[in-house]
Amino acid sequence: MPARKLLPITAAGPRDIAGQPLTRVPPPPAWMNDVASSKFIQTMECLIDVGAITAGEVPLVEMYSCCYSRWKQSEIDLANGDPGWRTVVTRQGTDGSSVPTPAMLTNRTALEQLRKLSTVLGLSPVDRAKLPASRAGGEEDPMDVLLAKRSA
Repeated sequence: MPARKLLPITAAGPRDIAGQPLTRVPPPPAWMNDVASSKFIQTMECLIDVGAITAGEVPLVEMYSCCYSRWKQSEIDLANGDPGWRTVVTRQGTDGSSVPTPAMLTNRTALEQLRKLSTVLGLSPVDRAKLPASRAGGEEDPMDVLLAKRSA
């Protein structure tokens, strides 16, 4: 049997299951490094401002912050002389194929995870527009007005 679909968070109230939207930033976990901690606070502030985060989604922000920290460290490593690729020498002693270095592998993996987590959290402009809370205050969406004029 499929799982019950969650209702979106709105400015008027919470999700059906996840609980009330957070109103203040919780402290970052003690195990996070400085880069991840500052990203955690920054991301939580953004999500709280639009009413788009509940206590149940805090672990997603923790994952996002840690992925950001790994991505940033791999970028620093690549900028400080890691070539990103190395050539494998074959048994005959000739140059073989190129393989990514650990910094490049970390960079690729962290970027993919960041992209997926930012979509889940609504951090990109397209995903943020899908959040009902982003239209709090009764403002009309300019695109809705334009489309209504076109269809009339």
